[in-house]
Amino acid sequence: MTPVLQAFHPAVRTWFERRFPHGPTEPQAAAWPHIRSGADVLVASPTGTGKTLTGFLVAIDAALRRTASAGGPEVVYISPLRALAADVHGKNHHRDGSICRHVTELTLVTPGGTHVVAPDRDAELFWATGGGMGLTGVVTRAAFRLLPVETTWMRVDTERFADLDGVMAAMEEGDARYRYSVAWVDCTAGGRRAPATRGPERGRPGRAAPRPPGSPPRRGAPTWPSTS
Repeated sequence: MTPVLQAFHPAVRTWFERRFPHGPTEPQAAAWPHIRSGADVLVASPTGTGKTLTGFLVAIDAALRRTASAGGPEVVYISPLRALAADVHGKNHHRDGSICRHVTELTLVTPGGTHVVAPDRDAELFWATGGGMGLTGVVTRAAFRLLPVETTWMRVDTERFADLDGVMAAMEEGDARYRYSVAWVDCTAGGRRAPATRGPERGRPGRAAPRPPGSPPRRGAPTWPSTS
């Protein structure tokens, strides 16, 4: 057994060893002890070396160790830096803009030193970093403004169209009325194969939807393989 895996819960360790028989990658083995200690850790390594699992596995392990009396496992894993590099947009882009519209401050490490930049402080470097694909430096910290939500559910309107022209026209027509919009075309289906889903509609009473009867719980313990 790889020594660094000994610190994990037996169920987590068993799953990892079955899924990755060659053991942890170098970034995982190096980062896990520091993440467990509560230190701030920046893992920078090539794609395919398990960076995401490096953070997730420690969080899953900690969640599994929590007892039911503590309220069950709760994990929030936020990884915004890749999104900042591409200045990605979401389904509310047409109303609220891309991700950098919601960033209040960045800490950026460059060859010339560490800079704290914001839309109103060193603005040129800030906006060059958002969408700059990492060419201005390494972002080590980012602060965001988030939108409050009333529930985890939302009332939406869904329409189906026969072709791309129809769905694009509907999306454009509804831009001012809906905060979130998403559509796609199923090229393998016939008939009305292009659904568009939008919501909540501006000004509609009761825009936050109650939890549907019989819906699955928000949290639940995962099913782990037997350790025997």
